[in-house]
Amino acid sequence: MTHELTPFIKALAATWRIDWLYRDEVENSLHPLLQGEMARWVIRMANAGLHVLISSHSDTMASRLNNLFMLTELNRRRADYGMLAELGLTEADLLHPDVEVGIYEFRSEEDGKLLRKSGDFTKML
Repeated sequence: MTHELTPFIKALAATWRIDWLYRDEVENSLHPLLQGEMARWVIRMANAGLHVLISSHSDTMASRLNNLFMLTELNRRRADYGMLAELGLTEADLLHPDVEVGIYEFRSEEDGKLLRKSGDFTKML
């Protein structure tokens, strides 16, 4: 687990400005509960201005990020901070309005060709 978190800890603790962080299989070796924490870290780093590019094969990681995206949208409409507190979250765990997020899903078709589905989360809000 330490191996998977080290790039993030280094990026957050760096004395110089880091603009981009790439991480393949960000959920690797993380317990499902810690994948939720990793999703929060990713959003907080994006909110701080860091360009974060991650890949994941984990449905848990994808659902945690999706839940935070949906809570962002819901909270912008209703500003329900009580609900965030119930979930153990704060406003810092939600995307800032000026942060752009792109989501890409790659699948192999039966003919061997690659199908890419993409979504721009900021356009959905």
